[in-house]
Order: sequence, then C-alpha cells, then structure tokens
Amino acid sequence: MKNTIELKRGEFVVNGKPFFIFSGEIHYFRIPRRDWEDRIKKAKDAGLNTFSSYIPWIWHEPKEGHFDFTGRTRPERDLVGLIELLQKHGLYFFCRPGPVTHGEITGHGQPIWLNQKYPEIRLKKNDGSVFDPTIVSQMDPVYLKKVEKWYSKVMPIIAKNQFTKGGNVIAVQLDNEISMINWLSKQFDYGETATKMYRDYLKEKYKTVERLNKEYGSSNISFDEIDQPDGFVKESEMMRYWDWANSCRRYYALFYKRLADMAKRSGINVPLVANIAHFYDYSTCGRGIHGMMTTSMFRDFRNYVPDVVFGGAYQMRRLDYENFHDVAILSETVKMITRPGVPSIVVELQSGIMNDRPKLYPSDVDLNLKTSTAHGLNGINCYMFCGGTSPKELAQRSTYHEWQAPISAEGHERLHLQPIKDFGEFLKKNNSSLAATKKVHDLSVGVYMPYYMTEYFRGPLADNIASVRDGLFFDGIGRLLLLAGFNFNMLDLERTSQSELDKTKYLCVFGLDFMEKAVQLKLAAYVKQGGKLLLCYQVPDKDLSFKKETALMRSFGIEKIEKSCENLIVLAGGKDCLTAGETSTFRIKGAKVIARTLGTGKPCIVKKRSGKGEVIIAGAGIPHAFDYHIDIVKRLCAELGLNPPSGALAPDILTVKRASEKEEYTFAFNYHDLPKVIEINGLRAALKNRSALIIKSEK
Repeated sequence: MKNTIELKRGEFVVNGKPFFIFSGEIHYFRIPRRDWEDRIKKAKDAGLNTFSSYIPWIWHEPKEGHFDFTGRTRPERDLVGLIELLQKHGLYFFCRPGPVTHGEITGHGQPIWLNQKYPEIRLKKNDGSVFDPTIVSQMDPVYLKKVEKWYSKVMPIIAKNQFTKGGNVIAVQLDNEISMINWLSKQFDYGETATKMYRDYLKEKYKTVERLNKEYGSSNISFDEIDQPDGFVKESEMMRYWDWANSCRRYYALFYKRLADMAKRSGINVPLVANIAHFYDYSTCGRGIHGMMTTSMFRDFRNYVPDVVFGGAYQMRRLDYENFHDVAILSETVKMITRPGVPSIVVELQSGIMNDRPKLYPSDVDLNLKTSTAHGLNGINCYMFCGGTSPKELAQRSTYHEWQAPISAEGHERLHLQPIKDFGEFLKKNNSSLAATKKVHDLSVGVYMPYYMTEYFRGPLADNIASVRDGLFFDGIGRLLLLAGFNFNMLDLERTSQSELDKTKYLCVFGLDFMEKAVQLKLAAYVKQGGKLLLCYQVPDKDLSFKKETALMRSFGIEKIEKSCENLIVLAGGKDCLTAGETSTFRIKGAKVIARTLGTGKPCIVKKRSGKGEVIIAGAGIPHAFDYHIDIVKRLCAELGLNPPSGALAPDILTVKRASEKEEYTFAFNYHDLPKVIEINGLRAALKNRSALIIKSEK
C-alpha cells in the first residue's frame, strides 16, 4: 500500500490518521559522523517522531559545480547516509534545503563563491549601492538560475526518500525566514527586477497611468518612470505606500512560488513549509510584538502555493506571565493567513538559546511546548535539540554552537530535556487523538492587515501606527481578552467574506482612524444582521488614502467624534480608570453610555443597537497597565452577552481547550512565579509555579 500524507481539516493526515509532528533540530554537519546514530537514538528516546535539519548549500557545494552528498570529501556531508540512518530508526525527516538557511552559517548558508563570482545578485539600496555583500536580490534572474542548479542536485535526493515513495521525508521547508534580514534593516530590494515587478503591480491595478495619477495626484508620463518609494511616509501619499507594501508581499510570494515550482519539477510532493520570523530579542525576555507585521509579509503565499504550511519561530527566552500571550496571538495570526484545511506548526520552538545567557530552564520549554499546542498548532520542531561544533568554513559567529540545547555537543543531557521527554511520552499515547482536535474559541478577533504592513515604512506617521497598534492591541486588548478568560481565533477583515464574517456571534476589532470603505461597510453589515461587535480604540473616519470616509460612523449613528488627551475615564457606576493614547468622545443618539471622560464628562465608551445587532464603541485605549483593565474588558464583553466560560480551575489559571467530536483536552497554565491551588473534579491540587498540565476527557 502506498504511503500518503494529506492536509485536511487543519491536520496532517498520514496514511489516513491525524498526525502531530514532534521534531527536533539536529544539525548533522555540526556533529561528527560517528556520533550521528547516538544523537538519532537520543531523539527517538525523547519521544520525537521527526528529525529536522537545514541542508546548507554552502556545505554541499563548497566550490561551484562540485557537489558532495555522500561524504566523499567530508564524512559529515553524507546526507544520503543520514537519511538511511533515520529510516533505520523510524524517524521522519523534515528537511530544510534553503537556498538561505541562516543558522549562524557563513553567507546565511549560501556558498561564498556565489556572491563573489556573481556580484550582480547583491541586494541594492535605493541609491543603487550594495546593501550587504552577503544579502541577495531574491528575484534576480542570475540568482534564481544558481538556485535552480542547487535544487536540481539536492531535490532529487530528497524526492527519492519522500514518505510517499516509501522513504521518511515528511515535509520540506523552502528557504528560511524569508525577508527577515530585510525587515530588521528596513531594507527592501531596489534592484532592477524588483522595481520592474513593482511597476507591473501598478499596471495590473490601475491599467492606465492616468488612473494612477488621479489616485496619487501625480503627473507620471508612463509606468516605466515610476520608482519605488524611499519608505518615508506622509498622509498625502498614503496610497502610494500601500501599493508598495502590497507589491512587496507579492514579490516574496512569487519568490516562494519559483522555489516551489523548482521543487515540484524535481518530484517533491510532500507538504511544503514556509518559516516566519516572529520573535525579537530584548533582554531576558524575547517578544513577538513584531510578529503580526512579519506574518503579514507572507499573506499572499497561499495565492500562489495554496497548500503551503506556515510555521512560526517562537524564541522568547523566558516564558512567563508577561509574554505568554505572544504565542497565543501569533499562533492565531499564522492560522489566519493559512488556507482553510491546512495545518500550522512552529518551525523553531525554543528548546535552546543561541547564547549562554539568559539561562534556559525546564519551565520555559515546558510552557512553550504546551502553550503552542494548546492554541491549535499541529506540529512542533524543538530548536535546537542537539548542540554541536561548526566547521570553520561554516562558522559565522565561531565554531562554538552549543545553543543551550537539551543534548550538548558532547551528547550529554541537560535538565530541560525532561519536559521534551514528558511531552513525547504524552504524544506516544495521544498523538492521533490530539491531532484530530481543534482549539475552542469564544469569539473572533477581526484584523485589519494594513495596520501591520509597515515593515519598510519610516517617519513619525509610521512610528505612531506601530506604537499604537502594538501597545493597545498586542499588549492591550489582545492580551486582556486572554487574561479575562476568552480564547479567540482571528479573521482577516479584508479577505473574509461577508457570509463567513456573519457566522461569528462575537467579534472584536481594533481600529485606528483609517480603514477602507469596503471594510467599514462589512463591519456595519455584520452588526445589522445580528452580530455583536466590540470596536476598540478609534472609529475610522478616513479611508486608506487618508481622505474622509465615514461609512461606519453613519451606520452607527455617530454624529461627531472629538479627540482629546484625556486619559482618565469614569465607568458607569463610578469607577475611575487610567487609559492610554488619544481618547475619542462621541455625540451619538440612542446609545447607552458606559464611560465618560473625567474632565469633560463626555461619552467615550458607548453601546448602540444597530439593526439586529449591537456594537460597543470604546474610544479609550485600554492597555494592560493595571489589573482593573482586565475587569473593563470583562465588563464590555458582558454588555454584549459574552461571559468567560464556566469551569475555571482557579483564579489566574488560564485554560485553553482543544476538542473533537469524541475527546477534549484542557490545558491549564500557571504563568506566575508562585504556585497556585486548583480544583479538578472536586479535588484540590497544587500547580507549581510556571507550569502547565493537560487534562484529557471523553465527551
């Protein structure tokens, strides 16, 4: 019988059964060939079912045209032998053949000769100069030709060993963290090919240069004279920048399509994966606060490679009460851009840290594993699982590459291997059952993606958009909903149809003062047909061009909006609260006033019936600076008839459920540094600090 792997119902279905991928990143090229089998056995003993590794182009083609996949020049280049060992020990292989791998590898995993012999492929800045000699223009024809040659050598080896051909390759990642270097540096591709693609995008959208000139207020004679923007945004040119942002997204999507086409021509038919850079290092606590923006850059991939599997990179160093919501929000953002029916994974879940400080503890790994799983992902790759030593020709940082991995370079176990073993033991008993479940959500969060398409924008306007959305949604209402006991999924407001939007009973939308008319009307129609909407922060009164557009205001009967710097509000009943950002006050008839500003006494949070539905308009920014902000969110949700689910195990213990028709898994999280007493089925028990448990029950 032929082996099959399908993507259905948001699951990996392997030979007809739902399957949860549990993988570990082990860089064979950093481990002596004689130790490969030992590391593979340790992965198997830890309960992993899959082995993951980059396959660095620089390692297997050190000189142009000279390939080694059998260890002829170095034993550690024996990719064929590695695959045979994995097959022998019953592990699947998730392979990542670039062309870019990063991974602290010289040249980001691409051969040194590539940029030296073909300097025309280097990424160009706006002034035509080279940005960085190791960073390439991804759509440059010379570069793509060289990538195709690399793929023509490595992909047949992978294809021959696919699970569908009786082998063990279960998935293939194409390139790594596409655009990561670019957004970190706010540097897009200004090369000739990228500029032509930008102009082609404008031609497709506007058809004639006259229509473009009318929209832009410009006087271009032809599309061919239009250059890419420099990134410094201002209100009078906003449509030009939104068009540029959309063309950047199509650029990356078309690059991925080119790679996918190359892979498929070589016979690859297992799932293709794209890895998204999410977390940004701060001090002891990494944050995913930029993750919705970076995820937006992959938004168009599914238009060209429909079944692409997206995976995030969850590297938060310490995971606790301050940043647990990053995983929840980013998991939902990834699922939001994924085609329905396709599963989502985390490609790089922190089981190690690049440096030796801050120290990684078992609780960090345990919470990360269970939080990621709870929020609906169906695959996890522990990165790194094994430490190693970089060959000198690959050592971008140094030959030292311990990565605080749970298995050291010498093969010794570290303490944070135990939570991986525990999770592996849990999966041995529950793999197919868990993989068949879906996360249970209480409401939907509608996301307006232009708020997050700012990775290459500069200037005060761009900084303000980013600051407000990150502070008042990501660390504000998004976090507060979770702390209030609500779990949510996410919907792309631009791309979710009206009929699909109308299926959700409760919808929360974070708004700024601009939103295209079509989306304003979609939200208005949602409420009128019976939906319950919580609209937080600002009611848009401008469109994407920053021209006046009040469709949503008119639908809700808002006659006037005034903005002030007042940050003290008083809730009905007398409680005063500190808010953040600008405060909007409303002149609106027939509305229930929920809060007023303290100084002027004007309504700033109101509830209004519209058609068959209701809307609460909160014109005050709600961060999480004080715990009474959690109470405000609970109160606003309750006004719409949405109350936290019953059955909480204890105050301050967050619960998430995954359920199928037959079974239910309840995940209970104590993200605090103090133990908590919980109650399960009438019995009291202690849940230690920074820990989680999983409770399985039959329906």
